[in-house]
Amino acid sequence: MKIAMLTFECDPANFREIGNPNKQKYCDKHGYDFISYDQKLDHPRHPSWHKIPYMQQTLPNYDWVFWADADSFVINSDIKIEDFIDNDKDALFCKDDMGINAGMFMFKNSDWSFWLLEEVWNFKKYGNNKHGRVEMILGDHFGKLAGQKSVFDAWEQTNLRSIVGLNGEKFSDNIKVYEEDEEHFNVRSDRVTKDTFMVHYRRGWREKAGYAHILDMIY
Repeated sequence: MKIAMLTFECDPANFREIGNPNKQKYCDKHGYDFISYDQKLDHPRHPSWHKIPYMQQTLPNYDWVFWADADSFVINSDIKIEDFIDNDKDALFCKDDMGINAGMFMFKNSDWSFWLLEEVWNFKKYGNNKHGRVEMILGDHFGKLAGQKSVFDAWEQTNLRSIVGLNGEKFSDNIKVYEEDEEHFNVRSDRVTKDTFMVHYRRGWREKAGYAHILDMIY
């Protein structure tokens, strides 16, 4: 099985300074290709959208491609990507408290995967915009902010959920979704342990205190 880990980040962000050597070392250990891009493409969307054309460009050359946002890091390098792959499915996602998260996912080289990538890119078809604005009431894990309403841009993630459902339920034959309390590949920083495969510093968990305490844990 030919597998790649794929990521992208452009200036001024610089999670890749730590993340790329970490991911490269992990991929070398298990014989995966590691592919990292740092050039913005010629379109007016937020860099978060770049994962779609970069996935479309990379997936034809592999059986599976694991997209990992630049602000994600391998902790337990003994866990393999194959441990999560289900060849009866076309795409693998993990849930957080808002539904499936588009910061880290795995796609199989299949017609359905290419169809979904194209649909996600075409946000206007689903009544969304390139910002993908979301409103939510913050949960208890946000501490002093719990109970407050937050409005933020979710970009491609909003359109993904419009297509497949908040929890992937519209395409359950094609998508496998890992629950937040399961062992999976997209763990937020307040839930990380030494046995965690990968941690992801997505929105809401990027405080320096939460970031610094595991720097010594990464592979």
